[in-house]
Amino acid sequence: MQLPTVQAAVFVDAAPATQRANQTTAANNDLTPPVAPDQKTAMPQSEDCSPASRKNTIANNDRPTKHIQRGTASWYGKKLHGRRSASGERFDMHAMTAAHPSLPLRSWVLVRNLSNGKMAILKVNDRGPFRSKRILDVSYSAAKQLGFAGKGTTRVEVRPLSANEMPLVKAQVEQGIPTSLPDVKCDQTD
Repeated sequence: MQLPTVQAAVFVDAAPATQRANQTTAANNDLTPPVAPDQKTAMPQSEDCSPASRKNTIANNDRPTKHIQRGTASWYGKKLHGRRSASGERFDMHAMTAAHPSLPLRSWVLVRNLSNGKMAILKVNDRGPFRSKRILDVSYSAAKQLGFAGKGTTRVEVRPLSANEMPLVKAQVEQGIPTSLPDVKCDQTD
């Protein structure tokens, strides 16, 4: 009874290497990755001035951008503290960071709280928010600086910064001076 089993094992080993490779490749092709949600329907509703890249890209911060969004921001802290973010960094609730659904990872943004005018410069190092009608999740420290840590959410304006804009904007934010960046008109869709 064991003889056919031994013969089958010898037969499989005798198959040409290219045939085995083709079988392995065919088997791997059957493992399809999960389907990503339709990005247009998954994106939160916001007032968007220009289309944003939907790719998980790393920032090239040397050129200015005119992409400004206005919408609702929330903050996150203890639950995710220490976990890996989409950029591979560990989330630190005490760092000045943010999660955005489409801006390049490791890019920098100027965030202004529309209810009180407070501003912060944040590094985009994660993806989110994952609740509808929100455009940005910020760390606990960022929420404190923006003045909404006690509320949970607030309306914000998010403006990506180029490397050339960073020194000027950083100095202005630290001194509490309104930024002198050129205004960009937004088509607001309420």
